Amino acid sequence: MLQYYHTAKYLKGRQIIGQVRNRIRTKLEISAPRSHFKAPAYTGCIWSKSVVLPAAGGQGALQPHSLEGRYTFLNRTEQLGWPPCWDNPELPKLWLYNLHYFDWIWNLECEQARCAASDWMAHYLLDRNQTGWEPYPVSLRLMNWTGFFFGKNRTKTESDREFAAKIWRSIHLHASWLMRSLESHLLANHLFENAAALALTGSCFEGAEARGWRAKGLAILEQEIAEQILLDGMHFERSPMYHSRIFYVLLLLAATGDPQLARQVKEPISRMSKALTKLVHPDGRIALLNDSAFGIYHEPGELLDYAHTLFPADAPRMGMPEGPFALKDAGYYGWRSPGGHYVICDAGPIGPDYQPGHAHAGIFSSSFLYAAGESLSIVESAAMSRGTTAATAGQHAPTTRSRLPAGINAKCGAAFESPGGRMCGCLSGGHPPRDLRCMPFMTATSDCGRDCATPAALTGMRPAACR
Repeated sequence: MLQYYHTAKYLKGRQIIGQVRNRIRTKLEISAPRSHFKAPAYTGCIWSKSVVLPAAGGQGALQPHSLEGRYTFLNRTEQLGWPPCWDNPELPKLWLYNLHYFDWIWNLECEQARCAASDWMAHYLLDRNQTGWEPYPVSLRLMNWTGFFFGKNRTKTESDREFAAKIWRSIHLHASWLMRSLESHLLANHLFENAAALALTGSCFEGAEARGWRAKGLAILEQEIAEQILLDGMHFERSPMYHSRIFYVLLLLAATGDPQLARQVKEPISRMSKALTKLVHPDGRIALLNDSAFGIYHEPGELLDYAHTLFPADAPRMGMPEGPFALKDAGYYGWRSPGGHYVICDAGPIGPDYQPGHAHAGIFSSSFLYAAGESLSIVESAAMSRGTTAATAGQHAPTTRSRLPAGINAKCGAAFESPGGRMCGCLSGGHPPRDLRCMPFMTATSDCGRDCATPAALTGMRPAACR
């Protein structure tokens, strides 16, 4: 009981209520008849015909062999046929999540996408216990199907009245199901995606129910944006990868052309874009802090360029400002030199106390150095997720490792203090050796008696006591 108490004391009240409700539903509601969500006749799309949403990016969208039945997610390739087998119990849940997101639909021709979606609708019936009907993949699939069929390919979709009616009925089922399955038991990025899916889908269609989806999504987003986007622009789960994902979701909402949605997301897009420029290595890729990996979502430059096209006065293009920087609310501090050296230090919380899922149990916080274009990690924290095995681990930051060159004595995590008095610990609470090549360093002795190798070139910062 004590263990349950020490877990539950960090949860929000609505999380606890959501956890109880979710468990009761799972036991009592094996499946729901589609008659509960009978769709009205398709009355049309209200988006402007000029609306083209940005396609999904990263590994989910890059499936060049999907028509041959081969899919690669999380560094694992499987032969599923075409259209794919939607439910293979031998595959990890996270892998199946990626299949059911339908991010890969953006690389297909409309006719091919129609074939895949029609097969899914015919063979993957509504069931709460089905992986593809969990609220998170439902949310991502809703945004992908709505954006692909009624944004990018609206004319082709509506010219096939039978398919338009069929996909509308499924979208209606998805949104109605999501309205009663919001992930209040998890909150954080899951609830954010739920809300965005409802707002985006509701903004697309005519009718009272669509207006209800939009209103529900907007109400949740108003609350979640205020909490999840920190004042310095960082997403509050403090993962550069999920920061990129949430940034993309806000760009999706802005691209709908819905005036209220655009107003709601404009200012957080501006803050998130500026924060993202500080989270980028000299090679243009994200820093691997917390739950982060290369190639899962869009590259930073793609997101920043698109944000600039939407809000040229508020969102900067890709840039790498030199000198020290700080994302004080997130707890990220760093420095970038004219010659390409880069260090970023994680001195913040691992995430919100009530949802630390994207900390991914890294032994130490992470920081990275670059010089002359060469990537040199100090420490790379483990970032394993559900279903990750040795075969899939290559997509994630590897287990903690360090490479200590001769002549460097670094017994504790370097700490720096900014002029404003904020502490920055490269390695919060730990004392492993670190790779300190490529930058001029000075060695300072802290109050704790350990030697700390610290970058002398961190302009505006000074060595401080180890934490």
